[in-house]
Amino acid sequence: TMTNPSLHTQGTKFKRGTGAPLVYTVVAGIQDAAPPGKKRKALDVTTLDQAGTNKEVVGSVLVENEPVELELLFDPDSTAQAALKADMDDPDPVDYEIELRNGDKYDFKGVITSWKPSGKMDDLYKVKVTIEVSGAVTETAGA
Repeated sequence: TMTNPSLHTQGTKFKRGTGAPLVYTVVAGIQDAAPPGKKRKALDVTTLDQAGTNKEVVGSVLVENEPVELELLFDPDSTAQAALKADMDDPDPVDYEIELRNGDKYDFKGVITSWKPSGKMDDLYKVKVTIEVSGAVTETAGA
């Protein structure tokens, strides 16, 4: 029989770090969280006098980490969610970590740029959170 190579999302943890050394607290109630994606600009180096008619590009030196999008079930009694909400009012980057089920960790600093509650009829209160990543993302493989 073949082993299923799929990594399930169940068991993913989103954490908020404080102090030195950093201590991470799990933010409970997360329904949707993924590590930041990456993107790089393509810079046009095509010239009018080049041989051939195909556009040429080189990659920009800067790699941009895409925002982290979270969706959580709002818990008015959660101190970890309250701390995350308070980060919305902090202009300085905060330490966060996403840990996958297999133990892989993605550590990054970020600024919350959006905290958007929703309350649909006959549903649970949810909050969509956008975190803009500042600087590098440190990836650590699980044990």
